[in-house]
Amino acid sequence: MNRLRYSKAIYDQMIVYAMAMRPKTPQSIYHNAMRLKEIGKLGPNTYEGYMACGQMTYCLTPVLYEQNHGNIRLLLSRMGGGKHVEDHMYLLVDNKYVVDPTWRQFFGGYLRNNRRLVEHLYENNPPIFVGSYMDLQNTISHAIALSGIKCNTEKAWIYGMWNRPQDVSKTMTKFK
Repeated sequence: MNRLRYSKAIYDQMIVYAMAMRPKTPQSIYHNAMRLKEIGKLGPNTYEGYMACGQMTYCLTPVLYEQNHGNIRLLLSRMGGGKHVEDHMYLLVDNKYVVDPTWRQFFGGYLRNNRRLVEHLYENNPPIFVGSYMDLQNTISHAIALSGIKCNTEKAWIYGMWNRPQDVSKTMTKFK
């Protein structure tokens, strides 16, 4: 499963599926604008998937099935209520590996003048998170510490994006 973590080929295939799903959407919409300006080209080191967790998770699913990862669950976490609901989608593979193609999106607003956070998100970690829930907790905790987020409510909101998920796997049966 760890081969997914660092494979640019898997990232590339996910982007191909995303562009096929929304052909009139510029690819740059999936990338962090500040990071794109710094790097100068689209790629894994600029990708964050802001507001595209459902689409990117859906696009990553067939890539995992092609690699014979058969036990894939699509999970949806929701926070808030009424008109103020936030949600996040990600995958759980073999009931132990969290696979999240948009985990970086929660920190894009904290990058300005924060080289250590940029390095953590874009240079020291892959664009697609793969690991246990504990690995995710450690990665997110480190990013929160580097971001300077002090508000406990905001920290709880970020952590909540992976808490109490609902299994919505039935929506992706066509990939099996």
